[in-house]
Amino acid sequence: MARAATKKGKRAKQAPRPRQQSGSVGGSAKSVEQQLFFGRIRRQAKWVFALLAVVFAGSFVFLGVGSGNAGLGDLFNGNLFGGGSSGPSVKSLQKKVAENAKDAQSLLDLGQALERDGRTLEAIAAFRRYVQLRPRSLDGLNQLAALYERRARSQETQLRAASAKVPTVPDPAQFAPGGKLGQALTAYPDPLVQALQGQVVLRQAELLPLLQQTRRDALAVYQQIAAVTPDEPGAVEQAAIAALQVCSATAGSSCPELQTALLAFQGYLAKFPDATDAAQVKQQIKQIQAQLRANPSVASPSQS
Repeated sequence: MARAATKKGKRAKQAPRPRQQSGSVGGSAKSVEQQLFFGRIRRQAKWVFALLAVVFAGSFVFLGVGSGNAGLGDLFNGNLFGGGSSGPSVKSLQKKVAENAKDAQSLLDLGQALERDGRTLEAIAAFRRYVQLRPRSLDGLNQLAALYERRARSQETQLRAASAKVPTVPDPAQFAPGGKLGQALTAYPDPLVQALQGQVVLRQAELLPLLQQTRRDALAVYQQIAAVTPDEPGAVEQAAIAALQVCSATAGSSCPELQTALLAFQGYLAKFPDATDAAQVKQQIKQIQAQLRANPSVASPSQS
């Protein structure tokens, strides 16, 4: 009997204690409350991050115009307007557009589908048709601007790659013997080097006009965005930046868009005199004015 009582006592000591339900319920409620709280914080912070992104995109020009940075359109590219999400196939959307050329929603969906497939030129064509039907649609305008930016960066990469193919050879005069023999050996350039350099020049001549046209097309879209949202500082400033990007692609030749940039920056300061980058914009205006004085032919009659 004593052994049985001892064993029963051991089993009683080893029995697990019941869980306290009140603590568990409290912890769960606290966890749910925290999730809701942080969810609200994230939702309220979205506009702050968007504003910071606009300010960053608008100010990059002062660090190096035409350096391949993204423009304002990239801020609205991707998931913000449904980019990356699955949807109708390109073929089905092309069929809808063929049946009704004024079906704006199908054109928008088609542009997004083509963009997801990496068919940039076709996507640009679809978005251009869409904004013709919906000229005040920020959705379409921003995505079109983003596509132009992507195409311009790709063209800039191709230009840099073409320039890198220029052969660098040492001066043959350094290794040639003296006298008439040396003069004869160095009188004629290497035909292989000449041929390679000629190919590079032709490739650059082919790519540069395409880049210039893409930058001008992007400028037109940014100007349209600024017209739709005249009270948005980032949109107004980005139009000026886009004009400077056109000039950065003109390879040192005269650029009428320089005058466009000047007027856009001046309009920006007039409308937003207390902008955080006002001092930088004023400095940029001085630089543009100096360039226009050095090359009066690009100034408008009222400015020359």
